[in-house]
Amino acid sequence: MTTIEEGPSREEVRRRVNTLYDRAESDSGTFNATRAMSTGSRRRGAQGGGRGDDLETVTRRLFDAARSSVGPTLPAVLPADRMPARPAPRPARTAEPLAPEQQR
Repeated sequence: MTTIEEGPSREEVRRRVNTLYDRAESDSGTFNATRAMSTGSRRRGAQGGGRGDDLETVTRRLFDAARSSVGPTLPAVLPADRMPARPAPRPARTAEPLAPEQQR
């Protein structure tokens, strides 16, 4: 008779992965908007009473408010073909001697 060890359930794995992502986001101070969008729209089975739509509306509103206050997680960078033009070089300034009262 052989004993088969069962690993963790799908739900346990999902919870642990989500916990790791949440911890990484809080430790790094960044927010993974793609993950938030994918987990927010995922639905399993029918939801009773239409409450899910209200909850999704509130969640979407809070998510959009948080995203607008926090801003992007990566700095904005122009593509190489859209780099701003370099400013014109300034003419060299000649050194002017200090007045006797300014010398120390």
